[in-house]
Amino acid sequence: MMHLGQKVTFRVFDSFYENNFDPKYTGDDRSNRIRRSKIQMFKGFYFLFAITLGWYTAKDSHFLPPVLGGRGSTTRTFDDFPYQDESEYPHVRTAILV
Repeated sequence: MMHLGQKVTFRVFDSFYENNFDPKYTGDDRSNRIRRSKIQMFKGFYFLFAITLGWYTAKDSHFLPPVLGGRGSTTRTFDDFPYQDESEYPHVRTAILV
């Protein structure tokens, strides 16, 4: 899935970087810089997606404090550790895997 996302990001921003990249770079140096820029753009989108998914998953949990947009308390983070009940928050495992 990540590979597909990276390929889509590369295709979308390919013409943008080709047209707007500094013309003082030419040849292999230019293509390497464009490739690295597209990789960084993908990393930025992936980070934004992962953080949004993580927050959306944990926003109603008992351990996310109000400062971060939740209704819980950080003192309850390790309640019932190491066997926390997963039925209350079924998508936490998915968010951790992302």
